[in-house]
Amino acid sequence: MQTELRATKLVKSFHGVRVLDELSIALSPSKITAIIGPNGAGKTTFIDALTGFLLVDEGKCFLGRTEITELRPEQIAKLGVARTFQDVRLVWQETVLENVMVGVRSPMEQLSRALGAIGAKEEHERIRARAIEALNTVELQSYEQVPATSLSYGQQKLLALARCIATNSGWIILDEPVSGVALPLVESLISMIRRLSTEGRSVVFIEHDIQAVRALADVVVVLDQGRVVISGPTNDVLERSDLLEAYLGR
Repeated sequence: MQTELRATKLVKSFHGVRVLDELSIALSPSKITAIIGPNGAGKTTFIDALTGFLLVDEGKCFLGRTEITELRPEQIAKLGVARTFQDVRLVWQETVLENVMVGVRSPMEQLSRALGAIGAKEEHERIRARAIEALNTVELQSYEQVPATSLSYGQQKLLALARCIATNSGWIILDEPVSGVALPLVESLISMIRRLSTEGRSVVFIEHDIQAVRALADVVVVLDQGRVVISGPTNDVLERSDLLEAYLGR
């Protein structure tokens, strides 16, 4: 059973401007949660703090009962929290398959390879099999040996998702997964993310595309000026036309 991921009273300022203003959010396991809000609302800053890529000025983050506030990104990842980035971060000179393998390769596997340990080959093959399975899930199996630079932008987003899937993490956090992606691929991405939820994974995503939010999310959290404006079941939140117009310009 997955554990709750939560933040309490997070404060983060940049150049004297509070981007997170005593932000508290509890993310329910086995749900798909969308985080929406205007540009500058603190959405990505919150995710960066939650995943160890940013130290907050005040407040704490927890995975279940484990405090993760000051853990490094790789430590949080080992606890079962995987993420993508708004600016797709891939190893551009490597193949699609190697990009996924890099995402799941353990320090022990790297050490065993360096030392020439007997189990290194077996570990390498195990990781390779997991990577191939993840590529099958996102329908990139025919691109295994293609350099990451050759992929379209939408395919790059699929590859970033495959890296998360291959880690077997219980929590998957996606920063604008369908933004800038062609419509046919958007539909595929939505289907793939739904499948993760049906498999028991907990998904959090930031998105400006309200149609994608409506199609995917069980729960919607609206942020503005570093605070929660409203949160609740998707239909309840998105039927608030006054709220969408005020905070999203829709």
